[in-house]
Amino acid sequence: MDPKSSYLLEIRLSANPKKRRKDFSYFTFSKVVDSDLCNFKDLVREIVDQHPHGYQEVVHDFYYDSVQKCSPKITTDQELLEMFREHVDSKLVHMTITYTDPTDDVSVPERYTTKNSDVLDPSLAAASQSTEAIYSQLTKPSTSQPVNLAQIKLTKMMLSV
Repeated sequence: MDPKSSYLLEIRLSANPKKRRKDFSYFTFSKVVDSDLCNFKDLVREIVDQHPHGYQEVVHDFYYDSVQKCSPKITTDQELLEMFREHVDSKLVHMTITYTDPTDDVSVPERYTTKNSDVLDPSLAAASQSTEAIYSQLTKPSTSQPVNLAQIKLTKMMLSV
């Protein structure tokens, strides 16, 4: 993977509200993709293969646009490329994937923040927070140049693959 075209996707997966457990509205996971080699159909297929939806449920993809403070829906390759273009500086994209019944109205997901992101296992949340704390301590710059934590996390995930 080319580091210049690689992106870290922080994905929040929300199951069908009628069928999911009441104590978990969604869970999060991360995925590294190469924007030059990625297309919309293959990205959705990979995610659905890892986290299958129910019978006749429909998959809806959104990403958080921090400039416009909204969550546009992604349905085509062009919209996926636009998403990557908007996050070229940070290399970190917050996505929300929702499974719904075909007849249900799809609501726009709430704003993506670390405060409202649930994790399936609370110990994983603590582990990710402690990992980020360790990396922030290890990577404090000796100059006044800021450190891009998303780039460090992306590099770490690329090395572990």
